[in-house]
Amino acid sequence: MSKSSDNSVGPSHSKTGIFEYLFFDEDKKAFSLTVITLFLGALCLAIWIFHIYSANYGLSEVFFHRFTHLNLFLILLYFSSFRKKFLEKRTFWALMMDVLPAGAAIYLFIYFLIDPNALVDRGFLMDLSGWDYFFGVTLILLVLEGCRRTVGYPLFFLTLFFIVHTLYADIFPGFLRGQGSSFHRLLAMLTMLPQDGIFGIALEIMSTYVILFIFFGSFLVKSGVSDVFINGAFAITGKKVAGPAKASVFTSALFGTVSGSAVANVNVDGVFTIPMMKKVGFSAETASAIEAVTSTGGQIMPPVMAAAAFLMAGFLGVPYGTIAAMAAIPACLYYLAVYFMVHFEGRKLGLAPLKGEDFPKLSTVLKKDGYLLIPLVIIIYGLVMGYTVMYVVFWAIVVTFFLSFFHRKGSLTPVNFLFAVEDGVQECLLLVMAFACAGIIIGCVSTSGVGLSFSSMLIALSGGKLIVALILTMIAAFILGMGLGPATVYVVLISLVVPALVKLGCNEFAAHFFVFYYGCLAVITPPVCLATYAAAGIGHADPWKTGWEGVRIGLAAFIIPFMFVYGPELILIGSLIQIIIAIPTAMLGTFLLAASVQGWLFTGMNYFTRFFAFVASLLLIKPGIYSDIVGFVIFILVLIIQKIKQKQVLAKTDVMELQKSKIALEGISDDGKE
Repeated sequence: MSKSSDNSVGPSHSKTGIFEYLFFDEDKKAFSLTVITLFLGALCLAIWIFHIYSANYGLSEVFFHRFTHLNLFLILLYFSSFRKKFLEKRTFWALMMDVLPAGAAIYLFIYFLIDPNALVDRGFLMDLSGWDYFFGVTLILLVLEGCRRTVGYPLFFLTLFFIVHTLYADIFPGFLRGQGSSFHRLLAMLTMLPQDGIFGIALEIMSTYVILFIFFGSFLVKSGVSDVFINGAFAITGKKVAGPAKASVFTSALFGTVSGSAVANVNVDGVFTIPMMKKVGFSAETASAIEAVTSTGGQIMPPVMAAAAFLMAGFLGVPYGTIAAMAAIPACLYYLAVYFMVHFEGRKLGLAPLKGEDFPKLSTVLKKDGYLLIPLVIIIYGLVMGYTVMYVVFWAIVVTFFLSFFHRKGSLTPVNFLFAVEDGVQECLLLVMAFACAGIIIGCVSTSGVGLSFSSMLIALSGGKLIVALILTMIAAFILGMGLGPATVYVVLISLVVPALVKLGCNEFAAHFFVFYYGCLAVITPPVCLATYAAAGIGHADPWKTGWEGVRIGLAAFIIPFMFVYGPELILIGSLIQIIIAIPTAMLGTFLLAASVQGWLFTGMNYFTRFFAFVASLLLIKPGIYSDIVGFVIFILVLIIQKIKQKQVLAKTDVMELQKSKIALEGISDDGKE
């Protein structure tokens, strides 16, 4: 049971890919196009080398590092768009729409390099020259246009709104009223200061941590580590009831340890697991939904989580390793909930285990390719031991490179190496634009003070009740998630609602995790659910039906954020004894929650039994000795009811089988008489 790992030409490389064109396109279109492609290839390599060098030898001056990071990606974005239009033989004016911003980005870099310290000093003093105005306005326009082209219109308009709002906050009505800002003050803050605006904490996290993890993930995928995940998962679950669906849970959890992207997760293992789920009897919509839900959990699975997790570490002022450790139990509960959901789904549908498939043994998989997991061990060990994230990821990338040569189909030869570099850099392009806009939003919110007004409004709407405020926050995350990525949803909501949640009694870490979690879940929440759409495309399923099926499959997992708000022991806040007690009761509560949602334990549940199972699950999930005891007693009663009903169903089935046998025997007897 093996998925092809021939990565000589990865699936992400079309005929118009940079290195694909240079190495494998025998019919070169034009000399000028080849020159442009060579420039882009060199630029991708320069971006990779710049960040790897910084990871090993330390960052250059802070503002220089962040500006270089952003500017290189701006140049790459506009020249890549120019090359694409050149291939499509677009008009002269269409090409100029890329040439002009690309030239402007190069000009900004030259202007910055002339005297970056003087630029920062003028920004601090709010003493801008005419060229400084040109520099700042041009940079904001390039970032906004880059956002529009990569992320889309929702974030573009949201960022534009916050800029306009900050300039005129004093004339806005209601909770939007705030402190207005002068144009030159806002411009200096957004574009010339290393701690605020575009070059603030969001771009700091992107340019130091997130980009290295993306490079690490692209190397791991090229080296064939996904084969280990997929083969290992099917070795464990292949011949169980709903085996392929359970394999999807395992592969997505494992791949989630190296990729914080739900869509990437779907594309890596969905092409294999979705057809297998359909083969055992799941509908196309259910199979696709299961893959989307399991892949989404990869965003909250340490050690490599969604980009927002790195932002969380920065905002909370703690090492990323601390955030990864705190996320471990909720992530495991998420996958446990989905595992139970697909198990009960398989039982309800009466699905039989796969037969005739030659699944490998886990020991064989680990013996053959287990060494490819060593870089993951390095990441976990390094974070636990307190090494810097950049240092740990640098050595994980180096080890991955050398280990790849022991894997025949995944060797990072010069060509494969360049493909991995291109994949990593291209994947970063969208995030860089999103994080730059997130920096603008953070700067605008802090300048106008609208965050405090919004928090006051949320407290008023909730009537001072935390549970109501949490539900409103969840809804806000889903609405924002229709057009924004998890990182941007997180940035917006921590500025607007987290202060209110904390004021209502929520632990600060739990509040941040709550927002982060639902920002991630937005990718499987209709009407805009990118992970679901990607899975539906692979499974040839109806996207709309798949979206709502995903909500049903993930319903038990949607409750988990409320678990750690009311039981912060699940994010390692509390004494060791409290944490040890909270884990098994939360696991049992998750099991019962999935059973009540699916309406199945040993056999079908009526509404009465489902209600009591749901109540027991909430009591077990909520920490506290008395609630645990009551919840466990109700759980025992549910078990007894289900066992009695199961015996009745089996007895009824036996009677029916006897009647069928008797009728068949009588038919044979009658035939004999005739």
